[in-house]
Amino acid sequence: MFKPNKDGKYVFPPSHFTSIFLPSTAEVARLLLLPENIPQQITFFERVHEIDSKIAKSSKANILTQGVSLRTLTKLYNFGENISVFFKIFFTTANLLKLLRPAKAGSNAGDWFALGLGISTVKNDNELFTLGDWLISRSEADYVMLKTIKKQIKIGEIDKNDYMTIWQALLPTWQHYSLVPLEQLAYYTLYLNASNGLKSPLNEPNQCLYEAVHHLIFDFYLTAIAHYEVGLYQYYQRQCDTFEPYGKTSFFSKVMHTFAHSDVKCCCYEAVLIELKRFLSSDDTELSWRAMAAFIPIKNSADTQQNYPLAESLIDRQYNQLKDWRKGENLPSEAKLEAFLTALFNQHGNYDVQAVLTYFRIARAIDIKINECVKLTPDIQSASIREKVLARYPTYFEHYRAALIKK
Repeated sequence: MFKPNKDGKYVFPPSHFTSIFLPSTAEVARLLLLPENIPQQITFFERVHEIDSKIAKSSKANILTQGVSLRTLTKLYNFGENISVFFKIFFTTANLLKLLRPAKAGSNAGDWFALGLGISTVKNDNELFTLGDWLISRSEADYVMLKTIKKQIKIGEIDKNDYMTIWQALLPTWQHYSLVPLEQLAYYTLYLNASNGLKSPLNEPNQCLYEAVHHLIFDFYLTAIAHYEVGLYQYYQRQCDTFEPYGKTSFFSKVMHTFAHSDVKCCCYEAVLIELKRFLSSDDTELSWRAMAAFIPIKNSADTQQNYPLAESLIDRQYNQLKDWRKGENLPSEAKLEAFLTALFNQHGNYDVQAVLTYFRIARAIDIKINECVKLTPDIQSASIREKVLARYPTYFEHYRAALIKK
């Protein structure tokens, strides 16, 4: 159970195990440019909700290492209650065990279970309930999978260095809880079997292997995005019985199609801009890039003077900023992007600014993840592989929409 250490302090050590099936919360938060640990999260929610947690800066820093007193723990509990989370639910015996046990098996499930539980039990209706439920399901599957394998290794049923046997033990969970194509799982299995054990499949220039590995790497992210979008549709349906989604598929399905199949190569962030421009264009008039750029807020400050000549007109500065965004360069802050979208939607339709902000955040995260994959395999021409893998996103969305949305 959750007990103080020998000094009477309560410690919340982060879980950060290397995993493709269930990456750590810190890893995903880093990609999304969100707070990665409890101290950062406290500060973040203080700012967002404009509530003082009354937790000292030094105590925040000690949460992960030296620990904090029961008094500080009580402040954390009260703070959680004040930011729309039923915080007391974390302190039931059953849930504390789900939070604390996974780390012993080398699983990131504890942190994800906490996040999923927090999302699923917030006091206000929102679009994240479906995502929260899936995070709980994925974390439970990961913990059971790793706990079982660890037990088998301990009693000698599996050699910890026998990668093929370990993979065979992991495989049923991948088959049941992922949408990685069965032929990709089969190829990966055949490769491991042929190589008689493999520590890092990214060391050999094998195009088919790279495709299988990329399917494994991106499955978590594509599944999470699909559950976010399905949850968004469900939220809109709860808010408006007559809600009809735009087109026959989701907005991000269109983004991924543009990213993967556009004649002119683009980053995922630009693909969101392209689809947003297309969405806001009417049948009679296409919204131009220059007209779209006119809604970018520009200040007569270092914001423009640093990068653009003073002789440039306002619209030229705005247009040049938008061109940078399309290239994935000099990307705007959250506040600036929100101001841009708010002004744009005030003129071109009353749409959900926060949802589109989330789409941009997701796209930026995918671009970061892609760049990291490129660095891992610099000698492999794998752009087409990543495009092929990410182009499967509509399959993810349609699968979970059919499973979760009532007709």
